[in-house]
Amino acid sequence: MANGVIVDPGGPVTRQAATRSGKLSSAPTSHSSTVSVAPPSQPVALSNIQVQNATLSTSKVTPGETVTVTATALNKGTTNGSASIKVYVNGKMDASQGITVESGKSVPLTFAVSRSEPGAYQVYVNNVPAGSFTVEAVRVSDILLYTSLAYILSSLVLAIIYVRKRRSSMM
Repeated sequence: MANGVIVDPGGPVTRQAATRSGKLSSAPTSHSSTVSVAPPSQPVALSNIQVQNATLSTSKVTPGETVTVTATALNKGTTNGSASIKVYVNGKMDASQGITVESGKSVPLTFAVSRSEPGAYQVYVNNVPAGSFTVEAVRVSDILLYTSLAYILSSLVLAIIYVRKRRSSMM
C-alpha cells in the first residue's frame, strides 16, 4: 500500500522494508515472510442432464407452417442442475431453452420451428436426432382446385337461396 492506494503490479510477491530515509525498498530482507498460495480448487461437478428422445409433430408442412419439436431431458446426476437445451435445424441453432431438473427426474420440452423456403430440414435437439420435415411448395394446381371448389360451393348456396325465394313468392 502506497499513499493509501493498493498497488498490485502483478509480479512475484516480495516483502517491502522501509529504509533509513523512509522510502520503501523491495529488496529482500533477513526477515522475509513466506506467502502461501492455495492450490487451485477442483471444478464443481456439473449435473448430468441429457436429452433422452426427440420427435417432430409432422413430416410435411407448407411454407410458414409450424412443426412442434418435443423432447425429454433427464438428469442422471446426483445433484439438481440446470442446462441449456438447443434445437438445431440443418446444423444451425434455431432455438434454445434453459431448464432446471432435479436429480433423477426428467422434464418434457417443446419447441416450435418453421421455415418459409421449400426443402428438406433435419432437426436435432442437442445431439439427439428428432427427425426431418419437408416444406412443400404450394402448387398452382392446389390453388386452382381450392378456388374451383369455393366457386362451386358458393354457386350451390346461391341456387338454393334463389329457389327458396321463388317458391315463397309463388305462394
